[in-house]
Amino acid sequence: QKYFDSGDYNMAKAKMKSKHVVPAGADKNLVTGDHIPTPQDLPQRKTAPLASKLAG
Repeated sequence: QKYFDSGDYNMAKAKMKSKHVVPAGADKNLVTGDHIPTPQDLPQRKTAPLASKLAG
């Protein structure tokens, strides 16, 4: 196999070392990013102090 550069070679080499298989259904509570948050899901924003010490 030919590699474009040393980065491709090292990535292929790393993939060969870490061929561990996660069993199916190992963790049902694993967050996969399938949920799209809504504004109600996000925590409330903290109020800022009235005047910043850095401004002016």
